[in-house]
Amino acid sequence: LSTVELATLLNLPAATIRTRLHRARHRLKKELSDMDDTDFKTLYDAARQEYLAGRPVSEAFSQARTALIEKLELGELDYPLVSQGAHLLWRLGDSKTLLRLLDAFEAQTTDPNLRYWIGGERIHALQEAERHTEAIAAYEARLAFAEAHPERLSITPDGEPWSEGKTRLPADSVPLSAALHGYCRRSWEETGRIADYEAHLIRVLKSTPPQEHNRWLRFYLLRWIYTIARSEDYLERIEALATEEGHPFDAAHWRAQAACLRLKPDTPDQAAGEKAVTALAEAQEVLPENDEFRTSKFKILRNNIGASLAEAQLFALSEPLMRADIESGHANGFSYGFLAMSVWGLHKDRKEVFSLIRRGQNMEPKDNFSEWLGSKAVFQDLAKDREFLSAGTPATGV
Repeated sequence: LSTVELATLLNLPAATIRTRLHRARHRLKKELSDMDDTDFKTLYDAARQEYLAGRPVSEAFSQARTALIEKLELGELDYPLVSQGAHLLWRLGDSKTLLRLLDAFEAQTTDPNLRYWIGGERIHALQEAERHTEAIAAYEARLAFAEAHPERLSITPDGEPWSEGKTRLPADSVPLSAALHGYCRRSWEETGRIADYEAHLIRVLKSTPPQEHNRWLRFYLLRWIYTIARSEDYLERIEALATEEGHPFDAAHWRAQAACLRLKPDTPDQAAGEKAVTALAEAQEVLPENDEFRTSKFKILRNNIGASLAEAQLFALSEPLMRADIESGHANGFSYGFLAMSVWGLHKDRKEVFSLIRRGQNMEPKDNFSEWLGSKAVFQDLAKDREFLSAGTPATGV
């Protein structure tokens, strides 16, 4: 019925009919928006639980992606939804939709903290989309803003927008955070500019005052510079952090990280491996109870050391650490991959190895995981195995 027909039927002015229709449409749009938000969150949470359990997530993630796109089309986005959506799309390897989501969210906000966070997510999305020159330009622009206007940003040490109940990063540490959370090393390597990246990191490190509140950020920056420069000087500077006054766990953590970084892939140095495991045990002994921050750091440390031991083919030392990592609920897909390396290297247990590989693939973008798995020398004798190949591992990579 037309507006005039409805007015005649209800014996009301046409203007009243138009006003009521407008209000009804507005109310329906809001209710649909709220419903889509709830549906996405429900689907995302369900997919997240499947992911953490190492079960197949492709269908659950795809359903959540559909709900996310519906929300994107409505044009009503907020930080929690976009943050969850970014994680979801990254797991799906859908950088195209992620960039659409970030662009749409940036267009509707003027908050410098949200725009700063969006910039960091965009850098990673551009790198995954193989748009390396754009990723580097985005990194340099974001770092330049953080160095020029640190006082304008209220962010956490993880580079997220600050809110009540979270730790606020002091202004003098903002450039450190920008350098760390705009990580796009592959883009610098692909464009032949890795030396420029190293220079950026060194400049930021030198310009940051060595205060206690930025010690953790300095550690991560030193670690990244070491992975590029491979200079013993940076390992010694990490160990020097342990001599500064502070929490005993922090000192033990940095000594353990230095020991971990001294492990070399495919170089089974038993003494170096045992030193790393001993350093990890010392860190665990001084780990305070009910300290979520340091407990998280310990789990990351255990994962790093376990993975490095597997890479070094020290499988007997790696296996118990990777099993503990998985049992703690901290694991990602590569945790299952590193455990599979140790199980195959020690026991040649096909059944468990293939089970671990499948669980790892359920948690990571398949192409990324398959390429990584196919590069491991320990699986060389499985290179032509039909079941191994059916898991998606390229034969040419071994």
